[in-house]
Amino acid sequence: MSVTRCLYVAMSLVVVLFAQTAYSQSFFDDFEDNNLFDGAPITWQSDRNMGTITAENGDMILTPVSTACCVSAVQDASNLFPHSDIAIDATFQFPTSTAPFVAVGFRDLLDGGTGALYWAGGFATGELAVGYSIGGSINTIKRGVYLPTGDVQDNADVSYHVEVIGSEITFSAWETLAGPEQAATIQWTDPSNRAPLGELVYPFINPNGSREPVHVRSFGVTTIPEPSGTVLVGLAILCFAAARRRI
Repeated sequence: MSVTRCLYVAMSLVVVLFAQTAYSQSFFDDFEDNNLFDGAPITWQSDRNMGTITAENGDMILTPVSTACCVSAVQDASNLFPHSDIAIDATFQFPTSTAPFVAVGFRDLLDGGTGALYWAGGFATGELAVGYSIGGSINTIKRGVYLPTGDVQDNADVSYHVEVIGSEITFSAWETLAGPEQAATIQWTDPSNRAPLGELVYPFINPNGSREPVHVRSFGVTTIPEPSGTVLVGLAILCFAAARRRI
């Protein structure tokens, strides 16, 4: 087999492996069936008794029962993401009149602590922030990046895209109608090995003194396959080794 053909086969195998991994380790819920508990695609549940979750008109609605932090909806699909690199995509309708902090949480149980997680989210002012929380202590690591469109308009939809690769977090957001070309992006690499034990991924709202709900339009997670590059390099080495033997 020629080196060129061998590399072509290697690339084809990588594409297949990438597609199979992404397909088998992902979910996307647009809530159009108005059922959060049927396992299609996953089952959601309210977390920590800080609020309620309901489905209505194709949205998942997170409603605080107090003005304290935070109400979240968690899912039973954590076995899909065993310490994987992941991409999270979500769209929220912001109740901007009450200036909440709307976010996604991921890689729970940092340092083995309960109520510990990384998070990425945004304010109604259009400001983005990333950080982590452990034992009720909120650590805002990076902020001060704003949507180029300015303040989020009342009840406007905002789209989130978060990539978590190793200890690097990249978070982009944009007003959905403006499109991703009007996105703002914030990035942070955690220098500490916080040894996350879990992989729950969920939306949440810090109501900031209000009980107004937030609507989750859609929420999805996909693993970012790691083996593809390794497989390609290994196959390329075999290809060149075989070619040298034929010379």
